[in-house]
Amino acid sequence: MLAGIFGVLLGVTLSQKLRTRFPRSDPLICGIGLLISAPLILAGLLVADTYTNLCFVLIFFGQVFLNMNWSIATDIKLYVVVPTRRSTASALQIFTGKALGDAISPYLIGLISDTMKPVIQPKFEESLKLNPLPIGQNSSLLLNTEVNFLSLQYASYVAIVVQVLGGFFFVAASLFLLQDKSKVDLALAESGEEDEERLKLTVPVQREMSDLSNVSPVSVEGEALNVPT
Repeated sequence: MLAGIFGVLLGVTLSQKLRTRFPRSDPLICGIGLLISAPLILAGLLVADTYTNLCFVLIFFGQVFLNMNWSIATDIKLYVVVPTRRSTASALQIFTGKALGDAISPYLIGLISDTMKPVIQPKFEESLKLNPLPIGQNSSLLLNTEVNFLSLQYASYVAIVVQVLGGFFFVAASLFLLQDKSKVDLALAESGEEDEERLKLTVPVQREMSDLSNVSPVSVEGEALNVPT
């Protein structure tokens, strides 16, 4: 939770500081954050079985850089999508993120881990035969523990690959950011001009309706009587 809070605050601060001087900075902050986070989390996975405290530190800082894009990605979505379609864009982003991230990723990691266990177990059994454990230690328990750990460790590398791909996609998005934002600004300007024209046409009609509503029936009848024949 702390990594998420620090990451969001860091991303917002960098966005506010850099956006005025570098208009393309928002997606670059997101992409660079992901690319910095990937090796930190990877290093944390690699040292998890030997240096537990170092693993926690590396993963904490990796999560800080990973969470930098939360608020910035939402902000990008708001200024590259016209207002009438922002609710659809938000719904699509949330659905895609939850469906391909929160919902399916634990299952995929577990599936990859279970698939790799039959590959890892024979190699570890062979290493135990070459280097037997001291008397009194349970080799089967060690075997199961080590196989489960290694299979989950290897399966977690998939998340690192996806993270790197996401970083490159953010960097690529920076090339089109200004063009997309200018299209939205142009559409908003045209919409504003149409509203002004519509207002100019509507106001005189409303005034005529108001004038007619203020005319009394007696004056109307009097005018009708004075019509020459």
